[in-house]
Amino acid sequence: EHIAVLIPLQLLSGQMIGFFVLGPKRSDLDYSDAEMALLSTIGVSTALALETQDFRSSRQPLSSKAPTWTGLSANDQSHLLRVCSSCGKACAEEGVSCCGSDIEIGTLPALVNGRFQIDRRLGKGSMGEVYLATDIGLERRVALKTLTNSSSDTQLLQLESKASAAVQHENLAAIHDIQWCFGVPVLIFELLENGTLDEKLKSGPMPAREVLELGIGIAVALKYLHQKGIWHQDIKPGNIGFDRENTPKLLDFGLANRQKQAIEIALPSPATLQTEIDKATLKSTYSNKGLVGTPLYWAPEILSGKQRSAAIDVWALCVVLYEAITGSNPVERKSWPESYQCIVTGKIQPVLDLRPDCPVLLAEVIMQGLVVDIDARLSDASQLHQRLQFVKEKL
Repeated sequence: EHIAVLIPLQLLSGQMIGFFVLGPKRSDLDYSDAEMALLSTIGVSTALALETQDFRSSRQPLSSKAPTWTGLSANDQSHLLRVCSSCGKACAEEGVSCCGSDIEIGTLPALVNGRFQIDRRLGKGSMGEVYLATDIGLERRVALKTLTNSSSDTQLLQLESKASAAVQHENLAAIHDIQWCFGVPVLIFELLENGTLDEKLKSGPMPAREVLELGIGIAVALKYLHQKGIWHQDIKPGNIGFDRENTPKLLDFGLANRQKQAIEIALPSPATLQTEIDKATLKSTYSNKGLVGTPLYWAPEILSGKQRSAAIDVWALCVVLYEAITGSNPVERKSWPESYQCIVTGKIQPVLDLRPDCPVLLAEVIMQGLVVDIDARLSDASQLHQRLQFVKEKL
């Protein structure tokens, strides 16, 4: 009899978590329609605040202790969005078709923390997924990067968020925030609306001037990173994106390493290395016993077990530029052992053999960055940037 208003508190999934209770007014007057509407709004806001309380209290990207995520059980996925396995479009329900493909259960809910409305999935890898979303509060489109249901490596994603936040450059993808949703970290990045270099190369080789601008942009980004003692360690077409103005930007700092001096690599045994890489795609990220990166973009000194330095990023960028101008990776062969031999021996077909119309100066710079002997190689990001700028001035 002392309860005048009872407002249910419901989560986005529809789960009831409590009630908002008010007694009679001191004036003994009834609550007006306007007051009831206001109280209902407060109830919705309170439920949302309680639902996101864990994320807010856990927003500690600098903490050395990463929250543990054990994944969602098979019978606890009603709140997750559905996506088309082909085009990635967010779908209303499971079991319907889109593009003639099946509908999958995504990693995140359609509305993340009441703020980010997911439109579609941009990409999916062995460890994580990237979604296109709308930041409702700021009215802008962003990219959300998170872990797959099968992954438990939250620490790696936290390290990426810290590495990304520590550097700011026009040729580096900007990170806006790190949030937590149902115990899993979600990185909020700027959206690169013109896609990745990997996607561009599906249409074939790029015009020489575009390759030159690509090289200049990423080389200056590497120059900036290396001056700060940071190596990216996983430069490849899939980790280079383009914004609305087609400015190239380096992505994915999951393997970024802060090193001020060259260090020795603890290589897995040759047998282990060959077996593990044969099982994986040569263009997929590999990590084992200090050996990290993507096999087809590894520098010779990585595979020979010699000291590595920031020069490994420059080699990888030159592989990318070769791939962009010719349409093919210079060391990709039918099998990993053949690619391995190509990398360590330096038997790479000249750019001009595959792309006769490539400016000679540009071809020379790329090939000088792919010399096995590091002392004879163009291995410094600053020098590479200068050389590419010189080529641009001469064209």
